[in-house]
Amino acid sequence: MRFFQWLGSLPVADTINDSEWLFPVIESIQITGLAILIGAIAIVDFRLLGLSLRDRPVAQIERTSDEMCVALIGVIFDNEAALRLPFGLAGK
Repeated sequence: MRFFQWLGSLPVADTINDSEWLFPVIESIQITGLAILIGAIAIVDFRLLGLSLRDRPVAQIERTSDEMCVALIGVIFDNEAALRLPFGLAGK
């Protein structure tokens, strides 16, 4: 509990909380990352179903998609942490 109170008292949390545009920008980045993540997964699914990219091996598409998914999950988690920072306690 003290950890979350400490997070809420950081200057970054005050900046996010006081800014009129910073919270929506962070939220937009998170939603965009989520949309791209779903698209990357859909590309692999469509290839497995034989609906697209038939000329490329599944392993190549999966490898590229894996790298993209890991990076996007990192972006989403970082943004989620930044969005919760001003509130101090997670879920409050």
